[in-house]
Amino acid sequence: MSLKLDVREQLESKQFEMPNLPHVATEVLAMARDEDSTSASLANLICQDQSLATNLLRIANSPAYAGSRSIVSLQQAITRLGMQTIAELAITICIRGTIFPKKAYAELSGALWMHSLASALFAKEIARQQRRNVEAAYLCGLLHRIGMPLVLKAVTEVRTQDSRPAQDEVEEVLSALHVGIGLKASEWWRLPSQVSVAIRCCSDYQSADQHRHLAAVVNLSQALATALIEGSGFDHIAELPVLEELSMYPDHLAKVVEHQERIQLVIAS
Repeated sequence: MSLKLDVREQLESKQFEMPNLPHVATEVLAMARDEDSTSASLANLICQDQSLATNLLRIANSPAYAGSRSIVSLQQAITRLGMQTIAELAITICIRGTIFPKKAYAELSGALWMHSLASALFAKEIARQQRRNVEAAYLCGLLHRIGMPLVLKAVTEVRTQDSRPAQDEVEEVLSALHVGIGLKASEWWRLPSQVSVAIRCCSDYQSADQHRHLAAVVNLSQALATALIEGSGFDHIAELPVLEELSMYPDHLAKVVEHQERIQLVIAS
């Protein structure tokens, strides 16, 4: 039987266990959408998970975020970086630690992660330029291909180390199957409806019945992420039809691309 068929059967079987997002991640998602949330309540929530708190402080002190003085507490990090950035970092750390394989196919998993994070960061900057919801754009950019690490998990379950398929074959299976399992994951985790639209329509934003603008934002952000990671330059981006969909002019695109060095620092953290 082909790898694609084996993996599809595994994804549809009762033996495949959908990873559960940490409780803190779902609470942070809810808190990020609650206008009445306070920095103290966010800090207290994150402190419930010591590993998350430690990783968050490490990233807050990385070159991508650190100022002239070290950040020594979560409350200080929230004051310096803002509640929304801290919430994004917390969700990002939880997603990476829970969903992306760390051992088998570590290099491919790492590449998928870098693309997802770069897409999220570019989506945030596009939304900021368009005066749209930056929080939704970030989350959709981060999760629009969340099915890929789940498919990769299934690959490791149907193929042993001795029968590991070639990477190009694995990538073909990821591309073919990630949307279906991504939508199932979005429903399982009770994510906002915008995330499901991003998963289903980011490659064909015109097919989106709702949240079409957000699907277009993610479409552009993933193209920018690919250009950044591959080092192919951004000149071809100006020719993409999605810019017309977004009514995005060259100077607006240039302002988004200006963030490439910072985004490179973040995904390398």
